[in-house]
Amino acid sequence: MMILSLVRNYIPSYQWVVKGGWNIADCVERSYDVEGMHVGTVAAGRIGLAVLRRLKPFDMHLHYYDRHRLPETVEKELDLTWHPNVEDMVKVCDVVTINCPLHPETEHLFNDTMISKMKRGAYIVNTARGKNLRPRCHRAGARKRPACRLCGRCLVPAAGAKGPSLAHHAASWDDATYLRHVAVGAGALRGRHA
Repeated sequence: MMILSLVRNYIPSYQWVVKGGWNIADCVERSYDVEGMHVGTVAAGRIGLAVLRRLKPFDMHLHYYDRHRLPETVEKELDLTWHPNVEDMVKVCDVVTINCPLHPETEHLFNDTMISKMKRGAYIVNTARGKNLRPRCHRAGARKRPACRLCGRCLVPAAGAKGPSLAHHAASWDDATYLRHVAVGAGALRGRHA
């Protein structure tokens, strides 16, 4: 859902309508179809693979990086392209979703250097931990690559996070969407109402 809302420019379009605007040209300037886009996930474990499965019906080109390659049957079923490293994957993707756990190898994985390797106008969706992305790195990366649209980050800070986080810095960005981490609460509610 986050990928769709970002690529289709849902939140700014909704805000425009709430403010009384109704001219469709004001909303579609940064709205794109997801069909045919190249989308990649960093990590294809339980969450990353579920994301890829949900994206398959949208006729996207699906890519993934994971230390452990998925079985060939899964790759064929979803028409997946495996990349041996994140750097190779981000070069070809219009949308990159980060679904990896936080550990020393992934902390600040998306820094100035990584973002400078991304396609112009790429989106980052971070459903993992905020520390996978280095704060303010997107601005430096955009300056290194003129016309780079690194808009549309969905930033999910860790539950119970204290102090300024990436989401805190993102509050002033007009091209960011950020949410609290709600997976644990949502799962508990589903179990209670099942």
